[in-house]
Amino acid sequence: MPAIRHLLTINAPPERIYKALTEEDGLQSWWTVGAKTRPNVGSKATFDFGSHFHNEMRIDDLRPVDRVVWTCVDGDEEWIGTHYSFELTRVPGGTELRFAHT
Repeated sequence: MPAIRHLLTINAPPERIYKALTEEDGLQSWWTVGAKTRPNVGSKATFDFGSHFHNEMRIDDLRPVDRVVWTCVDGDEEWIGTHYSFELTRVPGGTELRFAHT
């Protein structure tokens, strides 16, 4: 699977973005209403998109207001073993988000 990288600036503080990446209701607001998680390193987050897609991530790193890292442990074969990282930096007017799926 090719690496995917995005860099974007979001008009919201890092605290709000971090919650959107780590809390169940935050994930449900932007990815899928089928998101289930507990924000603890080593726990699993599941993302259910109905009958056509489901995956499970292990939470590898949580640094409040800074960083979130997941590893896919179940789902589409090409996703298993891939890593997702979200790096947050406070910038004037909001948050710079560096996302990588590798």
